[in-house]
Amino acid sequence: MKPLEGVKILDFTHAYSAVYTGQLFADMGAEVIKIEPMGGEQSRQWPPFSRDYENRSCYYGTFNRNRTAISVNLKKEEGKEIIYELVKDADILLVNMRNGAMDKLGLGYEDLKKINPKLIYSTLNGYGSKGPFSPLKAYDNICTAYSGIMYSTGREEQPPQKLGISIGDNYSGLTMLSTVLTALIYQRKTGQGQLVEVAMQDSLFGLVDKQILEYSMTGEVPKRKGNAHTMYAPEDVFVAAGDDNYVALSIHSEEQWKKFCEILNKPEWMTNPRFVDNKTRRENYNELRPLIAEIFEKMEKFEIQNMLLPEGVPCTATTRISDILAQPQFTERNVIRYQTDFQVGSLLTSGNPIKFGDTCCEEILSSKFPGEDNEDVLSEIGYSKDRIEKLYAKEVLFKYDR
Repeated sequence: MKPLEGVKILDFTHAYSAVYTGQLFADMGAEVIKIEPMGGEQSRQWPPFSRDYENRSCYYGTFNRNRTAISVNLKKEEGKEIIYELVKDADILLVNMRNGAMDKLGLGYEDLKKINPKLIYSTLNGYGSKGPFSPLKAYDNICTAYSGIMYSTGREEQPPQKLGISIGDNYSGLTMLSTVLTALIYQRKTGQGQLVEVAMQDSLFGLVDKQILEYSMTGEVPKRKGNAHTMYAPEDVFVAAGDDNYVALSIHSEEQWKKFCEILNKPEWMTNPRFVDNKTRRENYNELRPLIAEIFEKMEKFEIQNMLLPEGVPCTATTRISDILAQPQFTERNVIRYQTDFQVGSLLTSGNPIKFGDTCCEEILSSKFPGEDNEDVLSEIGYSKDRIEKLYAKEVLFKYDR
């Protein structure tokens, strides 16, 4: 039995952010019914595309696994009536549309809680429901910039740097997951649902906590440090031998520094007054860094990792995706998986990062075509085959013709 079996979720998400929330819920056994507009949601058009099928999105396939899929025209009254029926026994509704979009359709929280007071109605958008930006569109890089993360990333002498991943989407999706699970515990205790609001901007601002504290204590805006750390030295990324190879090193204690010097056969570094403790190493890092770099650039990245990491010195290779496939740390924990998807074929994907001791959340079922489960879902809420056929004729329902 999976931990969230028996939990029913109506999923109005699209693109990324809250879609990731739905993926994690589905992986953990919740019944997640993906409700898409006619023809499917926007990420079905996003690359990378399948090598086997033209214009089929691998992006959609990996983030929409383990779900049921229906496609409903919510602008038609009979389409809304389908949602009203589904809401009656739903535990959770997930949506990441712009503020007010669901209210205009008659599907806002105030509308649906009249049907089901136990409903947890969770929204995720850029700026939340309050503030001058609340009605505006937002994307990951915009919120990353506005939250202060981008200004804190990169080197001081260069412009602020965009992160290489969509951390705004991903982290706000995780924030939504944790808040909804908290509301679910409350619902189980009290029988009451509630509106749960997550803003990507709020989520990301919480990640610049160190910079906030530093500014509050010194009155100075922290400078960008590149790959170095503002508090510890040495912490940095160094070139290793070969083409485009690097290692990351993080020494946060004197014990680690001593072990590092011993392994590199550099006992003189331990007694050098310029490097004798973390304070002096930070102050004289411009002298220390080239000494380490000279050693590392002659060694392979995994050679450096295997020399230091098992001895308690935090150091790993900066791996490419192609490297990860051969790393037991990833493969043994099912972090990287092969997924067989009926829409796009075989693809590599990330496994569920949440591991349970007594329950399993490793199963990966294919994503669905738009409207693939229309008949099954509607028949469960009392719709006859004839009634369903009439809804197709009226363009209330859509189903992809394979």
